[in-house]
Amino acid sequence: SPPREHIDALAARIRQHNFEWRPILRELFSSRLFFAESSRQSIIKSPVELLLGAVRQLKAKPNLQAIARLSAELGQDIFEPPTVKGWDGGRLWISSTTLIQRANFATALLKSNHLGSISVAGLRVEEDVNYFMSLLLARDVRLRYMIPSGPGQVAGAADVVAKYFEWFGDVVALEVQEVLVHPVSDRTSARYRFLLREGRDWEVIEQQAYLDVDADGRIAAIDLLCSGFQPTDRPGGASSTGTHEFDAGAMSCADGLAPEFRRRIGAIPVGDVLVVTARDPAAKEDLPPLARLMGHTVRSVEAPGDGRLVITVERGR
Repeated sequence: SPPREHIDALAARIRQHNFEWRPILRELFSSRLFFAESSRQSIIKSPVELLLGAVRQLKAKPNLQAIARLSAELGQDIFEPPTVKGWDGGRLWISSTTLIQRANFATALLKSNHLGSISVAGLRVEEDVNYFMSLLLARDVRLRYMIPSGPGQVAGAADVVAKYFEWFGDVVALEVQEVLVHPVSDRTSARYRFLLREGRDWEVIEQQAYLDVDADGRIAAIDLLCSGFQPTDRPGGASSTGTHEFDAGAMSCADGLAPEFRRRIGAIPVGDVLVVTARDPAAKEDLPPLARLMGHTVRSVEAPGDGRLVITVERGR
């Protein structure tokens, strides 16, 4: 928020001009305060503003269904505000989880067709990625990594971005297979796996990172372990037929069952199965339609007769 004395001065000018807004806006937009360093990057966009704004800026043809799902994961479920006044917004949009998801959105938008198709003619991909990374990384961020060729370390946002470009800058196609982000005490754990292609052959890679986030919400330190680039047989990614359990206990849809289901299904590989056990009768009406809307396959909905509801969902793309 601006200092109190600036607010008082502006209020005085409004009264002096008898609430005529044209001269007030002229003074405001030509003021040094409007262009002050403290005013730069001080507004945190809502998920809808971030997602649709980026898609429009890059002149992409958006995948609105995928964008609506991602907006909900970022905390803004369209047409489902938490209260009648809407969302509080501001810094509440940012958490250790949503910060990583915003970074994943930038990567997905630039590197795949999942969120929208982009014509790359005239698009300065490296400059755009540098811009997005500048919003995520602290200026003096430190990256320590262990990769198959050995350990290494770089410091400074520019060198960290350069290191990631060294690893992934020649990729021509990328598909995110799995993302799992959760807090570990005062750090954030981020594990992700994706399929990529530089030439004709597809490879799969998995990285586990532990992050420190500073008071401004930027990543200050990254400790990373990398699997290396492993060959895979098919463009669909590494084959996986795993089954994952989610016992929701007494959690109801009013307690956040739907957002937790979205998080759980998004954390497993494509093609894997999530078996949800719930005791809220409303889950039978709520979860299967939600799963289908997200592009997944509902294999079965069973009621064993002991008060439990068992819903089996196969993750789609």
